Amino acid sequence: MAVVALVVTLDLAAALPGTYAGRVLAAAFLLVVPGALLCALAGPRPHSAALRLAWAVGTSLLVLMAIGLAESLVLPHLGVTAPLRRPPLVAGVDLAVLGPLASPRVRRRPVAFLLGDVERVLGRDVATVTVLGALLPLAAAGGAERLNNGRGGAMAIAVAVVATVLLAATGIVHRRLPRYVPGVVLFGAAASFLLLLSMRSDHPYGYDIQAEFQVLTSTLQRGAWTVPAHGNAYAAMLSVTVLPSVLSTVSGLAPVTVLKAIFPLVLALFPVLVAVTARRFLPWPAAYTAAALLVAQGLLAADLTGIARQEIALCFFGVLVATVVAHEVPLAVRRGAVVTAMTGMAVTHYSTAYFALVVLAGGYAVARATGLARRTWRHRSVVTVAVLAASFGVVALWNVGVTRSAGNVADLARSLASSGPDLLPSTAGGSLLQRFLAADVTPTVSARQFGELASRYYEHAAPYLQPYPAALVARYPLRAAPATGGGGSAAAALGNLATVASELLLVLTVVGAVTFFWRSRRSAARSEVGALAVACLALVGSLRLSGTLSSLYNAPRAQVQAGALLGLGTASVLAWLGDRRRTARLAEVGAAVTVGFLALSGSGLLALWSGGGAPDRFTNRGEAYARSYITDADLASARWVLEHRQPGQVVFADTYAALQLRELAAPRAVVTAVVPSVLTPGAFVYASATNLSTGVARSEVDGRFASYAMPTAFLGATKDVVFTTGTTTVYR
Repeated sequence: MAVVALVVTLDLAAALPGTYAGRVLAAAFLLVVPGALLCALAGPRPHSAALRLAWAVGTSLLVLMAIGLAESLVLPHLGVTAPLRRPPLVAGVDLAVLGPLASPRVRRRPVAFLLGDVERVLGRDVATVTVLGALLPLAAAGGAERLNNGRGGAMAIAVAVVATVLLAATGIVHRRLPRYVPGVVLFGAAASFLLLLSMRSDHPYGYDIQAEFQVLTSTLQRGAWTVPAHGNAYAAMLSVTVLPSVLSTVSGLAPVTVLKAIFPLVLALFPVLVAVTARRFLPWPAAYTAAALLVAQGLLAADLTGIARQEIALCFFGVLVATVVAHEVPLAVRRGAVVTAMTGMAVTHYSTAYFALVVLAGGYAVARATGLARRTWRHRSVVTVAVLAASFGVVALWNVGVTRSAGNVADLARSLASSGPDLLPSTAGGSLLQRFLAADVTPTVSARQFGELASRYYEHAAPYLQPYPAALVARYPLRAAPATGGGGSAAAALGNLATVASELLLVLTVVGAVTFFWRSRRSAARSEVGALAVACLALVGSLRLSGTLSSLYNAPRAQVQAGALLGLGTASVLAWLGDRRRTARLAEVGAAVTVGFLALSGSGLLALWSGGGAPDRFTNRGEAYARSYITDADLASARWVLEHRQPGQVVFADTYAALQLRELAAPRAVVTAVVPSVLTPGAFVYASATNLSTGVARSEVDGRFASYAMPTAFLGATKDVVFTTGTTTVYR
């Protein structure tokens, strides 16, 4: 009856304009209830409450995508031309929620499935979860909004400090806390760091998210999802088309809010699952600290808040790994859950799915090669030939059979055939150590070098471009960007120390993962996840070293995904130190200090306080802010360009201004090198507010990045201003 009452409430909220709080509650219902009802039918449940919640959320995401996909494919044949509208979607959600209630196999209430022994949940528990898991992320969103409105970054700084203190201190005082508190701290801190970035600007904030928002907007305008033409990989992903469409349409939240707020909250479950996985074999303090280090290093927020599709896919990967080691769940259920999670990754993010496939296959191969796949292991293992075949099948079916969006794999094969692995391409000529540390950094070149590189590149890549005469271009050489004033020696020293700490932590993780695998060779329960960790380690190393492989999936994001398994390595080292009487307390304090220091560095607080920069979490200035922050004036100019350009007409805009064009449409004829030697007569040139206020353009061509002075003198001499908002300009 309680579920029926919730469904009626949801239907009323969808039918009538509601408050913002009501929309948030409706979104929470959609994220948890459908999955919790289905999971409650599955029989034995995981012991971990966090894993049960992740099961419910992951299943709900799949249900919502299935509803939108099914209605998009079926209802148009029944005369419903726009099935992704509110009435059809609400009806589909009602059926998905009420259907399990009609089954005689319902064994336990969904609330009991999620919380376990409900009678033991006290008022203080609810208050603790609310403060740490809800109010802190809410304060982070408020701090970002205050910055957007020009009210300063004091609130955002306070949230980051509180999150840092909680992350560091929980590892020391864990013995005095209820068992659920460390997991809630991990979720609250991760969600806070994510929201401090994702909620900047009133528009999508980041790199890929603009293109994701464009395909979402197109889906909503059509009112249906269709198989994308030309194998468009973005439009093929249900995570940025169908899923946010259903969440936005049924709950009433704005589409941009779904991407910027709801998706980061789903991703915040990932570090909790990392701790749950490590806790199966290692003490809780070590497992917690391993997950806290993943949050503290900053890769989770810095690299993923602008890639909405992977935020969802990582939740599925975390569920997959945590389910493999949930030995209290029947083997058949775990195998089915692995294939289900692979299905979720297949339709949400191709690179995450490919990574998971390689890890599963590699782990199975490692076990076979090392003799771990003996009779007892084969009978108890989750990853079998059948599971691998089913996992490969769902990925191939979606990416090749349905959406034909596997072009990136074909490109990778061609690159490997022509260039080989391209080991350590960055900073060629430097020492081996320098090249390894910079393996995941895009090489930077000077303005002069970039001008020459862009000319050569577009001469072959776009021979249809007819630049201005060389004699005219020579009068306006490309100049270096205006100096912005770097940080002082203290900031540089702290930055170097954070880099050294992160790399040392990576070394310890590698040693710990190998040691965990070696010690697990005689344990059927541990050997499988140990083999998966070794395979994951080999894959991450290959991505970090190979320029060709990293073109498919860059190293920082791979390192975050690998944390689901490599957290076992970090936790193993911490557990070993904690077992020694002489080092136990020192290891505990040292781990807390390391977590705190890396969190201060990863969040940008160290750079802010030491004069090393202006992090976009806390200020409305600085390099990161200039690259990603979008204003209404920017979009007004971008929209004007798209409305007035002729089909196929070239538009010039630097790499980040081009993102604003892609947020509104998907024009192919955009050249991101705004340099005199490439610019052509008659073409539009879009100069964003950042280009004009800082006098800097930022472009990437052929794997090389440069910041250079915006060539306004050349534009003024060769082109006319055809549109301006005062802060942005369009030339032609």
